[in-house]
Amino acid sequence: MDITLDNTVLLVSKLLAIKVSQKGMTIHLLHPSNIEAIALSQLFNKTNYKINHHNKSTFSQIISRANPKQNLLIDARALLLLEKHDLEIFCTRDHAITLIGELKHLFWLFKFNCSSINFVYKQDDIKYLFQAIKRRENKELFFSNYILDFLAATDEKKQEKLLKKELKKPLTKTELQTMFEISKGKETKQIASDWSRSHHTINNHRKNIIKKTQLTGTFSLTKFCLEKRKELHSLIALDSNKNLVSKIIKNN
Repeated sequence: MDITLDNTVLLVSKLLAIKVSQKGMTIHLLHPSNIEAIALSQLFNKTNYKINHHNKSTFSQIISRANPKQNLLIDARALLLLEKHDLEIFCTRDHAITLIGELKHLFWLFKFNCSSINFVYKQDDIKYLFQAIKRRENKELFFSNYILDFLAATDEKKQEKLLKKELKKPLTKTELQTMFEISKGKETKQIASDWSRSHHTINNHRKNIIKKTQLTGTFSLTKFCLEKRKELHSLIALDSNKNLVSKIIKNN
C-alpha cells in the first residue's frame, strides 16, 4: 500500500472505524521512505500503537541476538538496505513480522521462518494491514486476499502475472533458474560450468526461453532477465516451496 501525505487523511478516516484490542504495543518499523514512514506512524498512533521508525543502524540493534523477540513492520524494499551479516542474523530469529510488499517480494517469505511472518500487498486497503498486525498478536498467519489469489493461481498465471509477459508455454523450473543466473550477469559458459552441464544444454535452455517468452534474441533476453531478477527469484522460491504455499492457502 502506497501511503503518501496526500492520502493520509482518507486513510485515517478509515482507520478510526477499526477497533484494536491491544493498546500500547510497540511496533518497530523499517521503511525506505521517511515521508511514508511518518504517514504510517500517524495512522498507527490513532490506534494507540507506538511506532518506532528505524534507520538500518538502529534496526540492526533491535534485531540483534542480544534483544528479545520483537514486533516488526517492514517494507520489503528496505530489507536490501541491511548489511548481509545483519540480514543473515535477522532471518534466523523468531520475530513477529508483518511484511508490506509487491508480488515480486514474495521470495522473502522463504528467507524467514514462515510461521512468524505475515504479508500484505502494498496496494491493499489499510484495513488488511491492521488485520495482519492483530493476527500477529494472536500468533496467526495472515495474507491478504490479493496475495492468496495469486498463490492459488496456476504456475503459468503466476509467471505471466509476475513477468508481465504472455507466454506461449509455461517456463520450467530449470528455465526459470537459467533466467535467474542470467540476471546475475552470468554467461552461458559460466552457467554450464556452475551446473556441470554442457554449453549445448544451456544454449538449448536459452533458445526455449526466447521462444516461450517471444523475446527477439540474446540481448533482449539478458535485458529482460536483469529487469525481472526479483520476479524470477520469487517464482523459483514459490516453485521450490509448493507444500508450504499450499499450507498458507489452506490456513487462510
